[in-house]
Amino acid sequence: MSKQLKSALACVLFFAMSFSGQALEKTTSFYVGVDDATVEAVGEAIIYSLNYRGWVVDNRDDPRILSHLYKRGTEADLIIDYTERKVTIKTTAFRLQQSTDPMTIGQVTRNDYYPRGWISNIKKDVIRVLPRISAELAKKKEAEVVVVVDIKEELDELKKLFEQGLITKEVYDQMQLKLLEKRNVL
Repeated sequence: MSKQLKSALACVLFFAMSFSGQALEKTTSFYVGVDDATVEAVGEAIIYSLNYRGWVVDNRDDPRILSHLYKRGTEADLIIDYTERKVTIKTTAFRLQQSTDPMTIGQVTRNDYYPRGWISNIKKDVIRVLPRISAELAKKKEAEVVVVVDIKEELDELKKLFEQGLITKEVYDQMQLKLLEKRNVL
C-alpha cells in the first residue's frame, strides 16, 4: 500500500472512530516566520508542542500529523499539514455535557466546540521553539558534512600513500576498511 493511500486511510479512520455524527470542523492556518526553517524542523516543532501540551500523536507521515486530546470533558482531533513556511490545523472537537434538566438528568449530550486556546498554544509553541530546532538541525547537518569531508580527505591521503608505494595493497585495503567502519560509513 502506498504512503499516500495509508495516510488518507488513516485520516478517514481517525475521524470515523472519533465522531459518529456530524461534527464541526474548523481550520486555522499560520505562517511560521522563520526564513531558514525546513519541513523537518517545522514537523519537529509541532511534535514538541503537541507532546508538551499533552496531545497524543496518532500518526506522523511528513508533512502531516494526526493527533488527539481528551481533557476536561472535551475531545479534540487534529489533522496538521505543514510546509517550511505554513502550518494548517484542521480541528474537530466536542464537549460532553451532562443535562441539568430534571426530566433528562444524567443524560450526556455532545456539543460541537472549538478549543481556541489549545490551538493558540500550539501556534505559540511552534513559533517559539522553531528557531532553536532549526538551528539544532542545521548544526547536525553541518556536522554530517564535516565528517564526510574528513573521511574523503583521509581516504585521499591513504590512496596517495598507496600510489607512492609506501604501503601495500593489503595494508591499504585494511586501513580503508578500518577507517570506514570507524566513521560508521559501512
